[in-house]
Amino acid sequence: MKNNKKKNRKMNLVNVMAVSALLLSIPVSTASAKAIDTVNVVGGKEKLIINFKDDVNEKEKSQIKREGKIKRNLELINAVSMEIDSEKVEQLKKNPNVKSIEPDIKLNIAQSIGYGQEGVNAPESWSSGLTGKGTKVAVIDSGVSTHPDLIVSGGQSFVDYTNSYADDNGHGTHVSGIISAENNDIGVVGVAPDSDIFALKAMDQYGSGYLSDIIEAIDWSVANNMDVINMSLGTTQASSALKSAVNKAYQNGILVVAAAGNESSSVNYPAKYSSVIAVSATDENNKLAYFSNYGQEVEVSAPGTNILSTSSLGDYENMSGTSMATPFVAGQLSLLKELDPTYTAVQLREELHKNVLDLGTAGKDKFYGYGLIQAPVKSVNPEESEVVSTPVTPSNFKATKVTNRYVTLNWDSIDNATYYQVTRDNVVVYKGSNLTFTDTSVSRYKTYLYKIVAGNESGTGDSASITVKTR
Repeated sequence: MKNNKKKNRKMNLVNVMAVSALLLSIPVSTASAKAIDTVNVVGGKEKLIINFKDDVNEKEKSQIKREGKIKRNLELINAVSMEIDSEKVEQLKKNPNVKSIEPDIKLNIAQSIGYGQEGVNAPESWSSGLTGKGTKVAVIDSGVSTHPDLIVSGGQSFVDYTNSYADDNGHGTHVSGIISAENNDIGVVGVAPDSDIFALKAMDQYGSGYLSDIIEAIDWSVANNMDVINMSLGTTQASSALKSAVNKAYQNGILVVAAAGNESSSVNYPAKYSSVIAVSATDENNKLAYFSNYGQEVEVSAPGTNILSTSSLGDYENMSGTSMATPFVAGQLSLLKELDPTYTAVQLREELHKNVLDLGTAGKDKFYGYGLIQAPVKSVNPEESEVVSTPVTPSNFKATKVTNRYVTLNWDSIDNATYYQVTRDNVVVYKGSNLTFTDTSVSRYKTYLYKIVAGNESGTGDSASITVKTR
């Protein structure tokens, strides 16, 4: 199977930062406008992230910015990264326009030593016609090097010492190959070989990267309409700025996947945040890898030991870690997105939970989450399937409960319908087989137009609609 992507290897790519399973040695702290427990000192100056209050105007922001050297404008979360003289920090904490202050911490790549597509059912998925075509995956890591088995669609560098996306660490190239190595009869094949990879370099040659660089890479992903963000990286230190950034990415319809960590301990950040899909690692025997972190936040598991993938030297190498498990999940999400492009991020996340091999305790558990991911298979053989008429219009479509926080909709079953699709103001909010749906993304005193259609393999019928005003 050849890859038909038309991509330009010479484009200015974003250097990939890989959030890793090995955690930072920075102690956990809660940084606010009142207290900073840890700081990064660069040339006698503290490297900090200043979070502005929501109602601060540009003039007030400019006054604060003059107190130090601006490194990054983090528009996604209304903040800046600055280098500030230590004696000015105490005064800045008292500024009424500052919401919080926290260190611009460094995150590190976790690499170990060097299996997986068979274990996640990828070959059967490819045979059914799913390859991730048309999906966009941002890899925030250490960059991607030129490789005969990789094509990068674009990106940007966020580190301050180079504008090149070239991988000077090796981690990002390995991660990218697990997602999208070409199906070209050489080397290895990625889980979603026709997905479009975007290299966002936020990690340096030592496998470290500033929080502000990572946030800016997330901002780029939102602005450039990515479908998935892969972050094979992590830290033990919580960050309100990082939490806000990944939350906003998810709110903008992007699935964020991150490594649980490699210390056989609790789940790292950002994987620990609810808006992020936390991934643990399994070995060749479908057991939890000895190094893998675990906890109630783990959502799914994927192969993470002795994974062969692309090397920054142009050949192939084995690596192990939750950093390797994470891109398996990013690739699976690309296949699910290709299978049904109308699915929202929330719906794709639900489909991810269903396409698993349950391991360990029945149901979701702290080691494997919902289970070991299994690539979807497109189930239709047009030559063998009978011609099925499209469903009729759903009847008795109504709102059975309306509050200032949610709207519950119900409708009657249709015999030949395999799914129902609900839109709110022409945006898909539900697709599935249930006869009820509760929309929790509403505001008070708003009027919404809901429509519903029933569908099957032959298409959809006519829609029914209702208008609902929240309280």
